[in-house]
Amino acid sequence: MSSSIQLFFDGSWITLILSSCLLLMILTFAIQRGQFIYAVRNIPQPISLPLIGNAYQLNSTLEEFFNNLVKWSQRFAFTK
Repeated sequence: MSSSIQLFFDGSWITLILSSCLLLMILTFAIQRGQFIYAVRNIPQPISLPLIGNAYQLNSTLEEFFNNLVKWSQRFAFTK
């Protein structure tokens, strides 16, 4: 072994094994989180603007708002 590796692991195989397990756990978590974020971003949703989100769509009468909700439920609902 080179001197830098010997200094880091100090010749202990347990340290090497535990470090490898920790690295594997971190990589697994990162991959799963990335897949989750990708899936969430692909969920169909009404268009929102930066900073105000969908608040601009609330500026309507109660009847218009209800009609918008019905349209959104038909457009963005999960159907089998």
